[in-house]
Amino acid sequence: MAEGQWSPGRKETDADEFRPVLDIVEPARQRRLTVLLRLLLLIPHFIVLFFLHIAAFFTVIVGWFAALVLGRLPDPVFRFLTGVLGYDMRVSASDMLLIDRYPPFALTPPADYPVQIEVRP
Repeated sequence: MAEGQWSPGRKETDADEFRPVLDIVEPARQRRLTVLLRLLLLIPHFIVLFFLHIAAFFTVIVGWFAALVLGRLPDPVFRFLTGVLGYDMRVSASDMLLIDRYPPFALTPPADYPVQIEVRP
């Protein structure tokens, strides 16, 4: 882990279970102009998130029935829900001034983006 990066990591007691891991790299210094205009700049992301959450709601319902039949969550459902969760975390981190970079409009983040979340099925 880099200095200024936070993650709870795994513990020895978590050997048989996996919890989502969220890594956020702290920015060196926030730019005042973006702090002032942060909410205005994020309005397009809030609109996209609104529709993604509606789609995720219906995906969860479909995934639940599929999990009843298959015994596990189908991989496309898992990937979509994980993507929505990651996108929501990136927008929320920017909204809460935890990072200084504008979040990308993508369900999969760039490798160098300061907010990463790891989720396993």
